[in-house]
Amino acid sequence: MKRIFILLFALTLVFSLAACGQKNDPDKESEDPSIVDSNDIGTNDEQNEQDDNGKGSEEVETPSEVGNEDTASNDLADIMAQILDGLENLPFTENRAVESDMFEAFLFIPYAAGYEAIANEAMISAIAHSAVLLHVPNGTDIENVAKSIEENANSNKWICVFAEKTTVTINGEYILLVMSSEENTDAITENFSNLSL
Repeated sequence: MKRIFILLFALTLVFSLAACGQKNDPDKESEDPSIVDSNDIGTNDEQNEQDDNGKGSEEVETPSEVGNEDTASNDLADIMAQILDGLENLPFTENRAVESDMFEAFLFIPYAAGYEAIANEAMISAIAHSAVLLHVPNGTDIENVAKSIEENANSNKWICVFAEKTTVTINGEYILLVMSSEENTDAITENFSNLSL
C-alpha cells in the first residue's frame, strides 16, 4: 500500500513539474525571428527582411515607417542595454522584439499603430523576470497607456513563480514595465529614470 501511495505521489510531482516546465510560450513553438541575441543587437537585417515579407494584410506600412523601423529597434536595444548595465544579480536573459500579436502577453495592453517594444526576459521560465520597454508615438496619451499597463500587469504570468515587485515608469516617450525580484526591479527602474530620453 505504501508503495502505491509513493508511486502516485511521485507521478503527481512529475506531472506538476512538467506542467510548470512547459509554460505556454507561443514564441518557442516555432523558430522565432523576433528573438534578439544581445551579442547581435543592431544586426537585424535578416530579421527585418522576414518581418517585411511575412506581414499579413492587416498591417500595411508606409515607406516612412519602414525606413524608421531599424533605427527605432536599435534605439530600444541600446536603451535596454543601458537600463540593464551594472546589474549583478540579473538572471540569464535574452532580448526579443515584441511583435504586434504578442503585445498583450508582454505588456498586457492591445497593440496600437506606431507602438514598438523590446522585452528582456529570463531564459528559464521558472525565474520571474521581465523588463519591457515600450516606445509610443509622439502625441500619444502616455500617462493613460502607462496606467492601463499598470492596472493589467500580471506578476504571476509565469504560473509557477511570481515577480516580487512590479513597476511601470515613464521617461520621455518611453514606458518601462519591470516585473522581477525587488532588487532587480528597483535597480532597473532607477537606471531607466536616470536616462535622458
